[in-house]
Amino acid sequence: MADKLANCMRVNPDAACRIFCFPWAGGGSIFYAKWGSKVPADIEVCSLRYPGRENRFREQSYTSQTALVNDITTNLLPLFKEKPFVFFGHSLGAVVSFEVARNLKEMYGIEPKHLVVSGANAPHSVKWKDHPARSCSQMGDDEFIAYLGKLGGTPKEVLQNREMMKIFLPSLRADYGIIEKYEYTLPESGSQLICPVSVVNGSEDRAKDIDAWSEVTTGPFKKQILPGGHFHFIGNSANEEQLLKFITDSCIN
Repeated sequence: MADKLANCMRVNPDAACRIFCFPWAGGGSIFYAKWGSKVPADIEVCSLRYPGRENRFREQSYTSQTALVNDITTNLLPLFKEKPFVFFGHSLGAVVSFEVARNLKEMYGIEPKHLVVSGANAPHSVKWKDHPARSCSQMGDDEFIAYLGKLGGTPKEVLQNREMMKIFLPSLRADYGIIEKYEYTLPESGSQLICPVSVVNGSEDRAKDIDAWSEVTTGPFKKQILPGGHFHFIGNSANEEQLLKFITDSCIN
C-alpha cells in the first residue's frame, strides 16, 4: 500500500532525509514527484497520492479528513520510522500534513523534522473558513468550475474540457468537502508539536492568517512571502526553485 500511496520517482535507500509532499485539493502526485530529480542526492521525495486519482482512480475519494489522515499514518508508518523526514503541504495539503504530524506525535511519539506549509490559514484561525459566500457543496458544476478557475492552479484546458472535468470533479468535490467540514481547536495546554514550522504564501493570494501557525508548535517559526497568487510556485520556475530550496534546507538544518 505504501507504493500506492507514495509516489517516489527517484528511490534512494541511502537518503539521509525524506520529504513527503501533500497535494492541494484535487491534486495528484506527479508535480511534486518530479522534485525528486531536483533535490540534493541525499534527499528523497515522496509525493502522496490520494484515492480517486491516478492509479487509485477506481478507489472512492475520502470525504473525511480523519479517514485520510489515518490512511496515511497507518500505511506510511514504516517509512516515518525509518529515517528523518520533512512534511510539505500546500492549501488542503497544509492542513492534512499538520493533522498527520499531530497524529504521529499523539499515537507514536514521532514528528517531522520540519513542517513546511503553504497557501493556508492556520488550522485554528478564525479565517480558516475563509471560503466563498456559497459553500462548494452548494455550487452547481459550472459555478464550481468557475470558482476553481479564479483560484488558479488548474489549467484552463482542463477546466474547459467537459469530458475531463467529469473525471476530475468527484475528487475535487470530495477534497473541498474535507476543507469545509474541517475544524480544529488549539488545546488549552497550548501547541502539540515541538518541531519547527515554516509558512510560505503568495503575495497576491487572499490575505492569510499565517502568523497563527506559530501557535501550533513550541519550536522555531519562520515565514516567507513569494511573488504571485495562491499557486505561486506553479508555472513560475524561479518561485518553484526558491520554494524547493526553502524545503530542502529544512532537511539539513
